[in-house]
Amino acid sequence: MAEENETDEKTASAEDPALQDDDREDETDEDIDEEDVPLSFCHACLTPFEQFYYLGEKNGFSLVSCLQCTTAVADPYPTVEFMEKYFEKFKKPSPKSEEVEKAATRHLKTIQKLQEKTKGKRFLSVGCGYGYSVIAAHSAELEAYGIDVEEKPIKLAKKNLGKEYFRRISVEDYAAGGKQADIVYIAESQIFECALDPNAFAAALKKILAPGGVIYLDILDGNHFMVPSNFIRWKDVKPPVTLHYFSRKGIKILLERHGLEVERFKFRFRTRMSFTAVHASEKTAKDKKPAKNDGKKSEKKDAAA
Repeated sequence: MAEENETDEKTASAEDPALQDDDREDETDEDIDEEDVPLSFCHACLTPFEQFYYLGEKNGFSLVSCLQCTTAVADPYPTVEFMEKYFEKFKKPSPKSEEVEKAATRHLKTIQKLQEKTKGKRFLSVGCGYGYSVIAAHSAELEAYGIDVEEKPIKLAKKNLGKEYFRRISVEDYAAGGKQADIVYIAESQIFECALDPNAFAAALKKILAPGGVIYLDILDGNHFMVPSNFIRWKDVKPPVTLHYFSRKGIKILLERHGLEVERFKFRFRTRMSFTAVHASEKTAKDKKPAKNDGKKSEKKDAAA
């Protein structure tokens, strides 16, 4: 079930009722001037958008799909100023205490599996939101910290665990500071999908990931078999909250360009993809390493000869 199954076409199907609702509103109060920031290329595979597949319109944006990697993206591409102004309008309700505990427990199961993949203890949640995964990582005896660009979630996260464990900072600025982590965790927000520069984001992840470490991502799957054939009817199509709807092929190309390699995709019935990634050089070395029993088998063959 863990194999990578590429889907070349959006398949007509009912939406998955298990999809989580986003507290952010669907509609924008103002449209973006298309003449200011034209869409010119796919941010996943860098294919110029001289030709593309039109998927529809929503919230003043067109949704288009790359013909090479089938990653979908919103057009026109918003500016930094537009995004900052847009996100200032959100009034997301504060979580209740029982919700914090439930969410932390859910993340703990995933984090414990990631601990088996690395010997390191440094944990960083990128786009940590209210800090559920950081709380879970602390309970797993990890040196856990969280970063986010939104002010309100970080303030509440500091109240839940402590101000020394959270910072309001972008992943790019955090990477520039030189700090590294053994487990880089992206599963609490759509920070990757709304990144204005996914390539800068991926390059930052590469810099933050310590040797022997692992990255875990849980993001939208824009080419999942449960995505409606009428793309804009998919409940997670909410530009500009989500700008990128990566395909598995697209996200692999994007990460590989920055020296990261996907280990495996986890099969999901929900319209999301979960996977781990490591430094490409380490994955290559691991693949070339001979199996433990190879030597014994060759000795037996020599003896028989």
